Amino acid sequence: MLRIPVTSQWGWNQTTAGLVSAPTLLIRGALDTTISPVNVGHLLEDLGTSDKMLVTVPCASHFVIWEQQRHLIHKLSADWLAGPS
Repeated sequence: MLRIPVTSQWGWNQTTAGLVSAPTLLIRGALDTTISPVNVGHLLEDLGTSDKMLVTVPCASHFVIWEQQRHLIHKLSADWLAGPS
């Protein structure tokens, strides 16, 4: 059983995304059918920081944190936090 809280994507628009000034790493699963890759691309473009990156994880869905590829997102996150490479 997978229990997920009800959430809203309200507020993520060009204006609010433009207020983000912190370095930002976006990670999406290549098999994600929950969030459109076009919308993720728009979010990336709209972020107010120039220090940003989008990584698409192959063979992963929107629920990558519970899937076999979860170890890859842990490594990606650690590398991102360690600094530029």
